[in-house]
Amino acid sequence: MQRARQQLFQPFRLSFWWRMAVVAFFAGEFASYSFNVGSPGGSGGSGHSNKYFLAAPDWDVLRHLLPWILMGAVVLVVLIFLFLYVHSVFRFILFDSVLTGRCSIRQSWSRRQNQGTRYFVWLIAYTLLMLLALFIVIGLPVLGLWRAGIFSNARDHVALLVLTIFLLLMVFFAFLLVSWVIGTIVKDLLIPIMALDDVSVGQAWRSYKPTLVQQKGSAAAYLGMKLLLAIGLGIVVGIVSFFVFLILLIPSVIYFLAMSGLMSSGRVGLVVGILLTALGGVMLLALIFAISGILSVPLAVFFQSYALYYLGSRYQRLGELLWPAPPESGTPSASPMPA
Repeated sequence: MQRARQQLFQPFRLSFWWRMAVVAFFAGEFASYSFNVGSPGGSGGSGHSNKYFLAAPDWDVLRHLLPWILMGAVVLVVLIFLFLYVHSVFRFILFDSVLTGRCSIRQSWSRRQNQGTRYFVWLIAYTLLMLLALFIVIGLPVLGLWRAGIFSNARDHVALLVLTIFLLLMVFFAFLLVSWVIGTIVKDLLIPIMALDDVSVGQAWRSYKPTLVQQKGSAAAYLGMKLLLAIGLGIVVGIVSFFVFLILLIPSVIYFLAMSGLMSSGRVGLVVGILLTALGGVMLLALIFAISGILSVPLAVFFQSYALYYLGSRYQRLGELLWPAPPESGTPSASPMPA
């Protein structure tokens, strides 16, 4: 991990930065920016828009669009599963990169596909289980209120609705906290065991469970500190993203205003302006992702190192890689590699 941190601050190791940015993105440690643009709303004085939205749908149009809608849904589901699989493998690539200080995506991908597939299967099952639990704790109470006619007579049940919304919000935040704790334990504490022992999530849990139960206070302190660090660094990233947005906003507005003027100059200007506008938009998005990637690399290395140092003092095999015994006199030192 010292090699990984050292390479972060070597300007000539830009290839390491870019590879780590790709790893951080697919591993879920990407410092993404959200430049949301609000959609224009309808006019408030006329009732035509409400009549339009309340009108019965055109079933003939929907019947013709249904195959395309189903095809789009299938493609979306396939892309989601594909991204989750890539994410699962890249969690192990991040582990290798931080532990060894070398980021070789192709080599780590071929070595970690089995462990990534096991984590992918667990991730799918865990996600479905969490969605079912969310429906039970949130969806069923809301469905019960709807069937009882509470929403259709909301004015007569204001106190009940306010209390219900408050309780459901508390349950939802508790649900998010429990989900975050489970995901963090698997991601930080079980994936290194899976990587080094070549076992499944369940086997890694059975291996580490006695230590976790014995050191509940230490684990709670680790999770609490990580949550505080995530919140604090999230605020820092938010502030940085705001200033990045301001820096990019002025030249972007000038550029797109110039393209708007070019497109209004005639037919040739319209074609050239559209092409240059599309090119400028692609370059702007690429620049945003590049800056996000640069910012995400130190965060990814820090949080992965934090997890490995915590686990290394409690898991002997990882500890031997983090703090190898000094070689005997006359024996050349060997750099340990993860299994």
